[in-house]
Amino acid sequence: MLKSRLKSFLIKNPKSVVLMYHRIAELRADPWELTVSLENFESQIKALKNNFSVLPISSLLAQVASKKINKNSVYITFDDGYADNYELAKPILEKYACPATFFIPTHFISKQQSFWWDELENLTLHAPFLPSKLSIDFGDSSGSFDVSGDEVLTYEMQQAHRNWKWNQVPPNKRCMLYLTLSEKLKSLSYNEACQYLEEIKKWANNPYFPTHENTLMSKVQLKALSEHPLFSLGLHTHTHPALVGLSKEDQFNEVVANQQYFEQNKLQTINAIAYPHGSCNEETIEVMQEHQLSAGFTTQEEPVSRDSSPYHLGRYQVKNISGKELNAKLNNWLST
Repeated sequence: MLKSRLKSFLIKNPKSVVLMYHRIAELRADPWELTVSLENFESQIKALKNNFSVLPISSLLAQVASKKINKNSVYITFDDGYADNYELAKPILEKYACPATFFIPTHFISKQQSFWWDELENLTLHAPFLPSKLSIDFGDSSGSFDVSGDEVLTYEMQQAHRNWKWNQVPPNKRCMLYLTLSEKLKSLSYNEACQYLEEIKKWANNPYFPTHENTLMSKVQLKALSEHPLFSLGLHTHTHPALVGLSKEDQFNEVVANQQYFEQNKLQTINAIAYPHGSCNEETIEVMQEHQLSAGFTTQEEPVSRDSSPYHLGRYQVKNISGKELNAKLNNWLST
């Protein structure tokens, strides 16, 4: 009886799932599990194409507005605009004719510059040597750090960094330093985060030079995506701050600058935003409404249904698993 009622409910209230990707690459470390290998990515896309209805985000926005959700529909999104999205993901998506939306923080496009979190990872986890003590003024009592015993990067440490995930116990003091500093900087505006990063660079005495693995897309690549029938671009703010940490005015300006970049470069976008770090509050929603945006995507892992708020649409982060594993997870998510 219970199973029968559940089945009846799911038929009357179908769910869809929005997938969230960031990187298609193989990196020295991936503590946030944002990277999927090229082999697994193709396996995943093939599984999606064979087992689900993969639709463009524009279709989902219309469904949310009408409160009529397509059963077993899946939507592919990418955040942050890394070049590997264009170089590696795009050909696979074209091969299987799967649409996708790329949410872009526009400040970084076509610049020889990496995100602060990539620079921080390089400085703390990959630098050959670090001084033993760091003192940095965050305005509270948490600015003293000690990496004594882990100053020299060994092969064993490199292997530990490759395998470590953020929700596991840090295997050494470098990982603890990286995790703590990441949380500190994430709560700041872009300019503030950059100021602290400069202090960290001086302490490490190891200036960061962007590597190809952390390159972001160019204007030419964004233009190609925006004009492609399978793909679309979306808002992701201008400098990728956690919006909750900003005033309403600063949140508003982040969205304005994001929109202006797309308009000035004649890049078409969908009328939706993905909140950086999934961060939003009541003021954020007011800003979205003032900009007349149709939808906002979070990082909260939940399916989209007719009852979903258009400004709190959930997404599932895709990890480095096979297509078979993703298929099983999707069936579970769609029946949640």
